[in-house]
Amino acid sequence: MNFLDLFPLSYGELVLFCGDHTCMTVAMWTTARTFLERRQPGQGRASHLIVVDAGNAFDPYIISDAARAAGEIPERWLARVSIARAFTVHQLEVLITKRLPALCGEASPVLLLGLLDLFGDEAVPNPEAHRIFRGILWTFQRLVKRRCHLLVACPSPVERSREAHLFPLLRRLASWILRIQATGDGSYLVLQEHPNHASRISKRFVWGYSQRGKE
Repeated sequence: MNFLDLFPLSYGELVLFCGDHTCMTVAMWTTARTFLERRQPGQGRASHLIVVDAGNAFDPYIISDAARAAGEIPERWLARVSIARAFTVHQLEVLITKRLPALCGEASPVLLLGLLDLFGDEAVPNPEAHRIFRGILWTFQRLVKRRCHLLVACPSPVERSREAHLFPLLRRLASWILRIQATGDGSYLVLQEHPNHASRISKRFVWGYSQRGKE
C-alpha cells in the first residue's frame, strides 16, 4: 500500500495520524511503503527517512515487514532510516528546533512518533511547556515551506490533560488528518479528515496490516 496512492499528499504538507496508539503502527508502515520503496523508472529515487521518536515507539520490525511486502530486502530499507530519540521535553525541543532543520533537505520525509508524550511531565511548568511546543510548531511551519513531508503520529490525548490543550494547535497545522482505530481483528479503520472541509470526514476504509503480504 503506497500512502500517496490513497491520499493527495503534496510537497510541503503536514499529515497527522491520530486516534488510538495503533496510529503509530499505521504511520510507520505507510510511511515506509511510501518513501522507502524502490521507484519504477521515471518515478524518482527512494528517499532517506528521518524518524524523530519521542514516545519510544519506533519498531524496526514494522519497516522490515513493509519491505518484505514490497518484495525488497529489509536491510536496505533500514539503512535509509535515521533515528533520533528524545527522552525529555527539552531534548525534544533541541532535536526539532535546532537539529532537524539542519538534517532536512528539500522535500525530505520526516516521521515524528509520540510528539505529545513528553509534554505530560509534571516537572515542566505549563508556561515552559507551551513555549517549547510553540517553538516546535514554528519549526514545522519552516520545514513545510521547504517542501518537506512531515508525518506526525500522535495518539489522541486524554481529555483535560495538558496534552489535550496542545493537541488542537497541532491539528490546525495539518493538511490532512488520519484518525486510526484498531478493529480488533488485525485491521484498522482509517477516517480521513481535511481540516478545511466543512464535512470533516471525507473518506473511510479498513486497512489490514495483518494481511500486509497480500496487498
